Amino acid sequence: LGTTIRSRSCILDGQQRITTTTILLAAIRDRLKALLDLSSATSKQRSSVIGDCNDIAKINSLLFPDVASLRSWLEEDGQKSDSLRFEEGMELPFARLVPTFCDRISYYAAVSPADARPLEGAGISRNSSAPIASHQPMQARRYFDTKLAAQYQTSDESIDKLQEFLHTLLDQFHMLYFPVTVDTGKNDGTEDLTVIYERLALRDATFCKPRRDQEYVSMDGVDMIRNLLLGSFDTEREAVEFYKDYWLPLERGTCTPKEKSKVDKSSSPSTDSMPTMHVLLRTFLEKEEQRLQEQSGRSTKATKMAVFGGQLYADFESWMCLQQDEQQQDDPQALAKNVASRILEFAMDAQES
Repeated sequence: LGTTIRSRSCILDGQQRITTTTILLAAIRDRLKALLDLSSATSKQRSSVIGDCNDIAKINSLLFPDVASLRSWLEEDGQKSDSLRFEEGMELPFARLVPTFCDRISYYAAVSPADARPLEGAGISRNSSAPIASHQPMQARRYFDTKLAAQYQTSDESIDKLQEFLHTLLDQFHMLYFPVTVDTGKNDGTEDLTVIYERLALRDATFCKPRRDQEYVSMDGVDMIRNLLLGSFDTEREAVEFYKDYWLPLERGTCTPKEKSKVDKSSSPSTDSMPTMHVLLRTFLEKEEQRLQEQSGRSTKATKMAVFGGQLYADFESWMCLQQDEQQQDDPQALAKNVASRILEFAMDAQES
């Protein structure tokens, strides 16, 4: 999605693919550099190394279009400290990709050049093998580093094979790009982010759904609920403030299903007691169902499950409509804040008990 006043586009569908691809490119770049540093190639063989060095520069230019600003930032920040500090939510304007707020520290640490100074921020370390809850970009980087090190070991042949793999990724990996401008003043829903996102989810769950289950992951109800609430705000600044004040604390107090199933109790004992966001929201809706039944005999449960987002999203939409009637609230932003505030208060009470 793009606007007429910003040079950047907002990726509505394809965030994971693009993020994963850029992290893989960074891992290839640093593995290639390590192989070159350790290579025992002869002078004659090294005549082809220039191409490899150009590949490293090409990857850097893809990840950081303004390489000069990147180097300037690395040098300037390095003069102040022996390490580079990453603050939560920090946006690097010279980077190709600006991830979601809570992923930025981990992502920038994962794709920064290998010759940069040690990276610090929120406990992130590129060399540490300990799992870090919610730092998925760095976890992906460590996974790629392990696979590349095993597949491309220290030899001149590995350099050629890794270069071939890189060119395959750069030249034969394609994505479809559909630009949509969302600030031309149309009121038919085509510029409403929530409507667009739900239409994409509906398409992916019906006539565009792949035949093989391993090629498809259904839109999660938690993601749909988050986007529903964020879509209540007119400006990016208001949406970011809502995310930081309400949704981010919820994410910090929960873990993903994958983290829940793979938790290492010896290194992350607190994660084992964390609920998933799905469990938290389901428990909250069950409590609200009980409250409404006692007060007025009404039910928060949807009459049928949504095509996307599962029963959780359907029930949440049904409950939110009841809240709008109960509060007589016509302001979607005020309603979103009130709803999120109640969920956050419920989560805090549950944590204390």
